[in-house]
Amino acid sequence: MTLEEITLADFTPRVGESFRVQLDLPQPLHLELRSATASKHPPSPGRRQSFSLVFRAGLQWTCQQGIYPLTHPALGELGVFLTPIGRDAQGTELEAVFNFG
Repeated sequence: MTLEEITLADFTPRVGESFRVQLDLPQPLHLELRSATASKHPPSPGRRQSFSLVFRAGLQWTCQQGIYPLTHPALGELGVFLTPIGRDAQGTELEAVFNFG
């Protein structure tokens, strides 16, 4: 799957599932998909619906925003721009926004 093909419908049934991300660590990290939400704005004619994803990373996540390779068994590997949006005693929340105009 590529960024040119993905839609919100690809992620909605994956809420609660784990996505693997390989960083410069001995073991990959796992991110839980916490939500998949459509943009409040309707898509332009001929465009896909914009949406956002929120992931939960464990306490070991110390990375800045950037593009990270996420892998899921049903979706394959996808380079996703993740932005940390919060941190608490359980870990870090990360957001990915897909804006199709």
